[in-house]
Order: sequence, then C-alpha cells, then structure tokens
Amino acid sequence: MRSVAQVWTAFKAGTYDVLTTPEDKIRVGSFKEVRLGAWGDPTCVPIEQIKLITQESPEWYGYTQNWKQFPEFRPYLMASTCSIPETIEALKLGWRTYRIKPKDAPLMDNEIQCPYEKSKKRIKCVRCPTPCNGAGPGKTQKSIVCNPGGRSAHKVFLDKGEKEWLLDQKQPMKSSA
Repeated sequence: MRSVAQVWTAFKAGTYDVLTTPEDKIRVGSFKEVRLGAWGDPTCVPIEQIKLITQESPEWYGYTQNWKQFPEFRPYLMASTCSIPETIEALKLGWRTYRIKPKDAPLMDNEIQCPYEKSKKRIKCVRCPTPCNGAGPGKTQKSIVCNPGGRSAHKVFLDKGEKEWLLDQKQPMKSSA
C-alpha cells in the first residue's frame, strides 16, 4: 500500500486525474471496484460525490467511525465500531458493522469472521463474498469482525459493556478464531 506521502507526491506531479465533472466521477467507479477512504474517513467527501463514484461501480468498500453524524452514508459504508454496545447501537440504526474484537471474544449472531482473516489472507477484499459496502437496499450480508493485528493486538480487551452483554446473553467465553 502506498504511503500518504507517496500519494501526495504523485498527486502534485499530476499522476492523478482531477475530477471536475460528474461524468469524471462516474468514470472513476465504472467497471472497477472502488475503495472509499483508503486514508481518512470517507465522510469527508460530500455524499453527492460518493453517489456519483459508486453509481457505475460493480462494488465498493469502506468504513466510517462517523456513522452517528452521517447516517446518509449507510448505503455505502459500514459503521466502524469498537465495542459490542456500540455495535448494537449501530445495528439498531440500520448499519452493517465492522468491529475489531478481542481474539478470544465470541461473535454476535449477526456477525461473521472476516473472510480475509479466516482464509489466512487468501481471499482478498476485492473477491470477498461479503464485501464491506454498507447496508443499502437488498443487502443482507452479515456484519464483519476481525481479530486485532499488529504489535498492539495483545492490548485489546473486553470493555465493561461487553462483559455485561456477555453476562446478559449467558454466552460462554469461547474463541471464534
């Protein structure tokens, strides 16, 4: 993946097309998958632009932590949530969710383990049977859960709300990995 500095340098050098007309924006999404917000939250882009970019795209992917402030993005993005109570709140508002959970924590009924993770990185996002593309009309896919990765993975624990939810559900603590 290209770093932010590389993307900025390429942009300044004129490598990227400047999208000025609606037709340009539709062309970006035509016949190819679009990753919304590779760096930064896609809700920084006006919703009208997201609609144009995804209009002709066969598939798109994206998440937002700003789902409470921008409900109009629900058909296009998944709500990035950090806990079970927050996930439940997003689900009640009609969002599909993308949640990082402690490695040994269980999945909720409406969730599946990320296919990329579950396949040991053989299934790429672009070929995923359950794309992270929002909760628009006709979309019935389950929400996605990932185990934490990287150097800080061991620091992800259940919070108080999650422990209470588990007790309320009377679910045993078992691994879902």
